Amino acid sequence: MLFAFDKLLVKCLPHDGLISNRLSENKLRYFFPSLLKILAENFSRTLKDLEREDQHFHMLSEKEKLVLEKVLKKYHPFRQLRKHFNNLEICQMSLDEKEGRMVGIIQQINNSTKHPERNYLFSPLILDFEHTFHPNLRKKRLKNSSLICIMSEKDCN
Repeated sequence: MLFAFDKLLVKCLPHDGLISNRLSENKLRYFFPSLLKILAENFSRTLKDLEREDQHFHMLSEKEKLVLEKVLKKYHPFRQLRKHFNNLEICQMSLDEKEGRMVGIIQQINNSTKHPERNYLFSPLILDFEHTFHPNLRKKRLKNSSLICIMSEKDCN
């Protein structure tokens, strides 16, 4: 699996919004090493491997896409966002070994039998450190005032 971070939202999402890209202070210490480990593991995986081995990997439902689009439309040009959501697959995969998730675009870019791990490109749209995208956990997580932003203060809402 190949990764591109050009579409990743790097601004802080509103603290009272549907989805948060903040994280708890105790996760801050291990987030970057954990992210690098996940990327290194997934780099050698094919899409089928990822679907089989990552218990949190799934394609987003239409309802989930609507929630995500509602949040992202404030940060991405409307036409670009519509193109992504109408023409490409949006999926979720593990961001760390706990609750963290990456939600983004997955698309086939090659059809190699020699290197099938290079056939798909994943472009994260959002890093969901606390899995606030999950409807059953959203209310609990967003009420947690101990979540902190890792974005610059000027981007914090």
